[in-house]
Amino acid sequence: MTLTLARTAFLLAASLLVPGVLSSQAPLSVSREFVLPTPGLGVANAIIELRDGGFAAVGYADAGRETGTDAVLVRFNAAGDTLWTRSYGGDREDFGWDVVELPDGGFVIVGYTEAPAAGREDVLVMRVDASGAPAWERTFGGPGRDRAWSATLAGDEDIVLAAESEESGRRDRNAYLIRVSGDGEAKWIRSIDEPGDQRVFHIARTEDGAFVVTGTSASSSRASRDVYVARVDADGDVDWTRTFGGEPDDVGHGVMALGGGDVLVTGYGGTRSNGGTDVYLLRLDAEGNLRWWRHDGGPEDDRAMMSAPRAAGGYATVGFSMMSAGPDVVILENDPQGSTQTRTVLARPGSDRGVMIVAVRSGGYVLAGTLGGSHPTTGEFAVLWLEGARGSWQHITPADGLPAGEVRTVFSSSTGVVWFGVRGQGLAALDGEAWQYVTMEDGLVSNGVAGLEEVRGALWAVGQGGYSLLEDGRWQSFADVGGRVTRVVFSLTTSAEGAVQWFGANGFAARLDSTGWTHYGTADGLPHAVVHQVWTDRAGATWFACRRGLARLHEGAFEVFHPEVNFRSIVEDTAGRLWFGTGGNGVLVYSEGRWEQHMDGQTVLPSLVDGRGHVWARTEGAGVYRHDGRRWIQYTTADGLLSDVVYAIASGDDGSIWFGTDRGASRHSPP
Repeated sequence: MTLTLARTAFLLAASLLVPGVLSSQAPLSVSREFVLPTPGLGVANAIIELRDGGFAAVGYADAGRETGTDAVLVRFNAAGDTLWTRSYGGDREDFGWDVVELPDGGFVIVGYTEAPAAGREDVLVMRVDASGAPAWERTFGGPGRDRAWSATLAGDEDIVLAAESEESGRRDRNAYLIRVSGDGEAKWIRSIDEPGDQRVFHIARTEDGAFVVTGTSASSSRASRDVYVARVDADGDVDWTRTFGGEPDDVGHGVMALGGGDVLVTGYGGTRSNGGTDVYLLRLDAEGNLRWWRHDGGPEDDRAMMSAPRAAGGYATVGFSMMSAGPDVVILENDPQGSTQTRTVLARPGSDRGVMIVAVRSGGYVLAGTLGGSHPTTGEFAVLWLEGARGSWQHITPADGLPAGEVRTVFSSSTGVVWFGVRGQGLAALDGEAWQYVTMEDGLVSNGVAGLEEVRGALWAVGQGGYSLLEDGRWQSFADVGGRVTRVVFSLTTSAEGAVQWFGANGFAARLDSTGWTHYGTADGLPHAVVHQVWTDRAGATWFACRRGLARLHEGAFEVFHPEVNFRSIVEDTAGRLWFGTGGNGVLVYSEGRWEQHMDGQTVLPSLVDGRGHVWARTEGAGVYRHDGRRWIQYTTADGLLSDVVYAIASGDDGSIWFGTDRGASRHSPP
């Protein structure tokens, strides 16, 4: 199968994002969208998160030719940017239904293809490399219609796929599994030999190397259908089968292997307890016995297609609801017992369906489906990134005990005391519900505190005129920094073990270690005398964020970067990348000799890396931003922040995040 020039032009149009076309009811909102325009029907049937943090989505789309439909594979990076789009098809119709990532970075696509004989279809298995180029293609089938719906990795390169066959002249279908090697050879084909009509739509691998499948089962194709679940061992032999349901039809559409051998089945059925079909979640034990069965639905028909585990516990479930204007995508967040906690409906004109959902490792969700069809035979291949609930907020203002509203720095100590540096008012310490206030009268070097650090149990405060030290309940103040006088000390950073402290000051940078003080100025190689912050990275180099330029000190030599830029902050993430905040040039990120720029033209100051590895950056007018490894997410007063003018960010001892603003302090607890 080869790409034609005409089809290449068609695919290039797919890389365009279509922003702002969805409305979302809280608590989830669409943060990014990919839509593949098609003249007919297009559907993204599966989405997976890859080992490198990116994503791959598979499905099919009408290519606008007489031969109709091609299988489609789209590769995204971790930020959701489209890396490439490939279609696979020739003079026949080809449908992609699932995709598996291989250890070498390539993929196996499964689905079905139109067979040469009239009225026939064959299972399609195709291996492609990491760029989407085809490596090989195999088909499997008999004299009727054979279709593969799902696949899972079963070894280094082996996959096992769930399929069904329908013989010509018969309406009953037979479910079966195929184990395919890395070079495309069938190692075994096993029929799940049950009387009547069986279909399997999804397969998952269990902790012990067996497989579970789900679908539907009936005594005949004309009889009412039940949820069907089967467990098959590593050789394809059936361990057990179970059915669940009543009148009318019940369908199992997604299956997930849980810990301890348990299984979660997602589907829908005709309980009509609320007037239409309901969403189903069933949890089974390792022997197939029902632990619980949850229903969710309204007066309309509700269908659940797939679930995924949530980082916070429980499950996220995607499907659609048959509203009066057509189906709308629905996402449920369920607790570990399957009860619905949140329900989000994504609505736009036309026919929209959610097919698969993945809980992204860095937070939020990504789902695959179809959007915008004017009737059931039209729609567009779509992938949506969803941002989850933004957590809860608490605020502390002068009404709660702060001496004034402008909080310039915040610090949560190892003893659980939260310290606030308040402009012109010194320090305020909150210990549970008790307040303590510290000013120059109590020993502070000044009432303008710019930064706080804890070093081996002692609290250090820097600011106007020097620094102060709280140790053994007594304050000491120093009107110089190692013998040098400065108008203001902007920052204090400390090595992980507390052996080295760096002071960024107006006029110089200073280092304090066991040997004493060392000072650095423009005569030593700094590009400017105003040093906002100093940071030593994990490789041992020390960086100086200056009013004009950035300096790196490594093995005794200085190197200067971007001398025209006002550098104001530095943090290092868990991957060793350095994030530099600037005044007016956005965020500059440095990694292994390469630079990238975010939000050019803005003043955005990365100030914290939280326990999840997310980078938090403050602004003085646009709230705060969090980078989750893929994208920036903004938080403002509309989301619960006390003010959009933010001077400080600090981590709490319970995983919360503190923000110092011009109106007080905000505390954010992630969901």
